[in-house]
Amino acid sequence: MIEQEASAHSYYYNYPPKNENEGAAEGAADKKKDTEATKMKRLFEEQSAAVERKWQQKYADMAEPMAEEVDNLTTYMSDALKDMIYWKNMFVNLDIKFKEYVTKSERYIKDKD
Repeated sequence: MIEQEASAHSYYYNYPPKNENEGAAEGAADKKKDTEATKMKRLFEEQSAAVERKWQQKYADMAEPMAEEVDNLTTYMSDALKDMIYWKNMFVNLDIKFKEYVTKSERYIKDKD
């Protein structure tokens, strides 16, 4: 170990040092582990992609009713604004008529005296 460059990886995975026959058998096991690891990684990526697609579909399904709801609320708001304008105009007309009545009444009272 002193003659070779020591690293944490070689110390951890190759300690105590193995002879060459064990290394060849372990190399085949490492390849099998690698294929299993790649299979697991691919499976995880496929599951992640499936979850992503499901979420996007759910979002798309939810976005359409929200757009319809926004349209309905916009319609209600415009109708409410029309009503408010109508009632404001009615109030202005009534206020004008009331002020006219008051001025006529005051004139009548002055003329009577």
